[in-house]
Amino acid sequence: MDQAQAIIERGDPVEIIRVGLRARSKAEEGCYCECVDPILAGRDLMCGRCLLENQDQVAARNAEIRSDHPFQPRGASGIKSKMCRICTGWADDPRHSADDTTGN
Repeated sequence: MDQAQAIIERGDPVEIIRVGLRARSKAEEGCYCECVDPILAGRDLMCGRCLLENQDQVAARNAEIRSDHPFQPRGASGIKSKMCRICTGWADDPRHSADDTTGN
């Protein structure tokens, strides 16, 4: 069962934040998801089944942040930001490809 989705659907922001902070705190203690079949969607760091961070997802995300990549503006509701969706760096950050002009 996807516990994370159930929490999101309940819509209680305090519960959502509490679960996220608990997962982060457990990861700092070295306690990660050990599910044989974790529930992960896209770039999720937290398993929806056990509500702990998944080490493989965290490692992949950290590698993506550190690697060279095209600038991808963040934005909600059509509002573009000067910060990258991948790394939260500015458009002129050295990690962004020299041939990419979407942030300028």
